[in-house]
Amino acid sequence: MITDLEWAPLAGRSFHMIASASKDHKLIIWRALLSDIMTGELLNQPIVQPLQVFELGGVSIQRIKWNILGTCCATAGDDGDVRLY
Repeated sequence: MITDLEWAPLAGRSFHMIASASKDHKLIIWRALLSDIMTGELLNQPIVQPLQVFELGGVSIQRIKWNILGTCCATAGDDGDVRLY
């Protein structure tokens, strides 16, 4: 079960990034391609792949936020800690 989902600002990358947190104590940073890198044409089917998976032990993430450039992700967990990725 997903507890939070946050889309990162594009900030000049050739792909989008999405961060998702789930009840199974994982934070996943996803790479999403919506258009062909060479031509710029929209893809019929977006390509979404995990870039990084963080195992969080027993911590359940309640909230995710990206910085304005989409280069840093902050999370708040049920343990009261804020973590930066």
